[in-house]
Amino acid sequence: DLFRYVQENLKLIQDRWVLPGKRSMLSKIYAAVAESAEAGSFSPRGLARRLGISQRSLQRNAREFGLTVNQLLTEARETTARRLLSETELDIESIARRLAYSEARAFRRAFIRWTGKSPTAFRKQS
Repeated sequence: DLFRYVQENLKLIQDRWVLPGKRSMLSKIYAAVAESAEAGSFSPRGLARRLGISQRSLQRNAREFGLTVNQLLTEARETTARRLLSETELDIESIARRLAYSEARAFRRAFIRWTGKSPTAFRKQS
């Protein structure tokens, strides 16, 4: 689901901000973000490793598109959290672990920051 979401929005991003020669790198970054999210990995190091480049190169490439690595990973976490809350019966603690949060409380705070709602309230509305 995340990969499909990224693909749908990738075209919009490419058309607005990316020079034609740079599109392939942005596509690779978004694909790696989607793969990392699916694997439950939300670290810059893991993302760089998946792309076969250094973290510094990843940061430089993301910056060329007006993005940061943390923005990409946070977006992937939020999208994955929304999907898991809407489509599964996993408890909040399990979702927090799957999203690589150290504790459920940190996940709850992040989710409220993203959506303005608690994970439980979001799930009830879904």
